[in-house]
Amino acid sequence: VMTRSHAADFFKRKRFKLEAFEKDAADLREDFMKAGYTKPTLFWLVQKTALVLMFLFLSLLCMKLASSSDEQQSSSLSSIIATTPLSYILPGIFLGLFWHQSGFLMHDAEHHNLIGNELINDILGWLYGTVFLGVNGAWWREEHREHHAMLNAFDENGFKDPQMKEDIWVQNANLIPFYGQEMIHFLANFQHILFIPIIFFAGRIGIVVDSTLTERKFRPWTILGNVFHVLLHYAVLSQTNTPIRVYMAAACQFAVLSLQLLGNHHIKPWNNIHSASEGNF
Repeated sequence: VMTRSHAADFFKRKRFKLEAFEKDAADLREDFMKAGYTKPTLFWLVQKTALVLMFLFLSLLCMKLASSSDEQQSSSLSSIIATTPLSYILPGIFLGLFWHQSGFLMHDAEHHNLIGNELINDILGWLYGTVFLGVNGAWWREEHREHHAMLNAFDENGFKDPQMKEDIWVQNANLIPFYGQEMIHFLANFQHILFIPIIFFAGRIGIVVDSTLTERKFRPWTILGNVFHVLLHYAVLSQTNTPIRVYMAAACQFAVLSLQLLGNHHIKPWNNIHSASEGNF
């Protein structure tokens, strides 16, 4: 693959013929499709969905063990869980993993990769994203397509990549002119300190709210999905005596994924849209 795609020349000279690379990449994709590597399978989807629900079940199980032990004052292992921070850390970790896996499946569904039908993929994206994760799947799909087409790009009017526009920090000096609020410029002086705490303690709530309020098109099923999400998590968190602690532990677990995703994207350079075409590959 490296030989066919001229990647070796790219890494040696930092330059390559884009047309040749893209042709080889397209040929490689066609080879993968002929071999069946990109064909979705129902068995895989059922397995992954079972994994998602298993993490939710484990979270509920830990909550029930802790609460029942607290009521009965037993000396079993569940009593140890109930009387230590594990009473909210364990269910929080499993709830965070439930969000993790739901997010992965939302990603693939909104790329229309789970099932060979666009409508079913959109429905699954709504289920895994809006209902399970709490992040609006349709909002994510619309912005993510532009994100892939114009990764870390801008022009004279501002951001072209909507998913990499941050509201509370400036990730590249080229972007400073697009931040008009004085508060953002002030916070930029401390963003190396605030970055991780904000991701861990506010990132989860931030993306849930942002995906709901900034949807470009009103969709009644988005509101319905939000209602289902709230009801689901109310039913789950009502099983513990410390729902806020469990939720915050889950948010911190979820933040590990957020940190990895943001880190992978922020290290990439920002380019003017007119000179960013070499990012096509």
